[in-house]
Amino acid sequence: MHARLSIFIIAFVVSLLSACDPDFQDTSQLCANVPTTAVRVGVSDFSVNAGGEYPLYLEDIILGLEPDAGESLTEEEKQARNRALSFVREKFNSYLDYTSTNGTVSAANNPIDFLEELIATSDDTRVIGAFQEAKDQMARAIASDDDFCNYTNRNIVVEDTSTGDLLFVDFNLSYN
Repeated sequence: MHARLSIFIIAFVVSLLSACDPDFQDTSQLCANVPTTAVRVGVSDFSVNAGGEYPLYLEDIILGLEPDAGESLTEEEKQARNRALSFVREKFNSYLDYTSTNGTVSAANNPIDFLEELIATSDDTRVIGAFQEAKDQMARAIASDDDFCNYTNRNIVVEDTSTGDLLFVDFNLSYN
């Protein structure tokens, strides 16, 4: 019994001493010291296909709006539901330029979906350093699990090469 207690006390003291090490940094300190790289991305359009590593921004909402196969509605209720679904899809499509095939979203052409897909990608030919820095930082924070972690990069610019328009991106990730 004394041996177990002694081992526990030694382990506890060693962990306290390691925290007193001047080089020791907890997760929040490590996260605060990660530089944010300036990023400039040039694109000719913002096309993204559905069904990849990243689901489109509102794809799950659109899928959630689909009626259940076994639902029993009156004809009037079905017509009202269909009008509402058409209205929602029309609005999504007008703002996010979603393309549907047989009632299912198959692609999008908008900056939100484009950037989120680019952030989520693991395709080595498309990985952008700042997004990888952020993912690595969050992975370290999750592995350490000893404090919060915030990553912010306001140095990201996306240029539409066909129009010359600039999109300034404020990229934030948090882990708590």
